[in-house]
Amino acid sequence: MDDVGNGISYSWTEKEDIRGILTLFNAGAPQYSRSVAYWHWSNTDVPFGKSLSVVAKSGGWVVAHYSIMPWEFWVQGKPTTIGFGLQAVVQKEFRNFKIMKTLTDLVFEKAKEKFPFVYAFPNDDFFLVKKRLLGWQEVGAFCADVIPLKNLNGQGKNGIEIRELDFFPVMSWLGKNGSGISVRKNTNYLNWRFIGHPIHHYILLGAFHHNECVGYLVLKLYFKQEENVTVGHFVDFDAKGKDWAVLSSLVAAAKEFFQFYGMEKIIFWNQDKSFEKFFKDFITGQAFKTNFGVLVGDKNLESFALNKENWSFTMAVSDAF
Repeated sequence: MDDVGNGISYSWTEKEDIRGILTLFNAGAPQYSRSVAYWHWSNTDVPFGKSLSVVAKSGGWVVAHYSIMPWEFWVQGKPTTIGFGLQAVVQKEFRNFKIMKTLTDLVFEKAKEKFPFVYAFPNDDFFLVKKRLLGWQEVGAFCADVIPLKNLNGQGKNGIEIRELDFFPVMSWLGKNGSGISVRKNTNYLNWRFIGHPIHHYILLGAFHHNECVGYLVLKLYFKQEENVTVGHFVDFDAKGKDWAVLSSLVAAAKEFFQFYGMEKIIFWNQDKSFEKFFKDFITGQAFKTNFGVLVGDKNLESFALNKENWSFTMAVSDAF
């Protein structure tokens, strides 16, 4: 698709566009380093299928890009592939509504045919455009929660051994049917998401009982430039039977880990409905705000997808994309 008047062409991303996309990323947001390996990890090597990816070009230069990644969730008890909108980037001289709308119309039209809905966590400016002009609807904004490390109280459980993992072992209890909207987890997904990430390093704690992995907790060290301080993240967690005692053993080990590396607080998303109450008493404040919106393709699921209480997720659905 071409815009002859502006000299802009729009197309699905081809192999020869990838390096231009990454140059655009690194020029516009150098604090978030991106690489060719990262682009493939998040667009062509996704275990749920390839992303829908589009570019706008001017004179052979990539000036805008957007992707929608397929992601398997439980939706009302059924395994469902929905879309995750990410990697929106525009070269500053080309930041006008016509270019962004033409580009996103190309990918959103296809996404509505492929997915019952698409979710995203856009910044304030882009979310305003999405809501007013691109058909997106707001699920709600939420703030990350803060736990001072000294207040974190996890208790080890007898018979539970905590080990740091090099990879996720098979956990047959993962991915059980959910009634709301939650990630459909399995071992391949976890290893792609955390072990296979080509840029970021995650610390993986596994809880074992009789040599079976009955829970895990994914940690991350994150440097907050604006405060010149490194904080801890709880990126993802789960336990067999949603057992709080297993999670408590993992949290106790995480506290020891973060203390060793000099952390003073943990910032995370307390949006996992199964463990929301577990963390509630430790939380003392809020950190950054996150916008949360959806683009609905299946109108039968519209009211369900727009109800924030139906969603259950951790920071893993957004971190480092």
